[in-house]
Amino acid sequence: MTSPPTAQFDLADLVAEFYQSPEGLGQVEPLSAAQMPEPFRSLLAHNHHMTVTVEKFHGSLVDVRVIQHKHHEPWYSREILLVKS
Repeated sequence: MTSPPTAQFDLADLVAEFYQSPEGLGQVEPLSAAQMPEPFRSLLAHNHHMTVTVEKFHGSLVDVRVIQHKHHEPWYSREILLVKS
């Protein structure tokens, strides 16, 4: 089985999906996974489903609440909030 293609985006591209600029979201500094302290590394630097990863971390189910979504073929983007059940 082959892996799905990986898209590469920069911060401005990702933020532009739902916001005018990254400045209003706080200070952002690029880090490699090795530079991230735990528990952030386990939560963010993985190839698993994010909801399952957050549920495992919290030991609880979470609800996915969609804040905004967009669909531009072939991409589907959404801003979500994960809330402990």
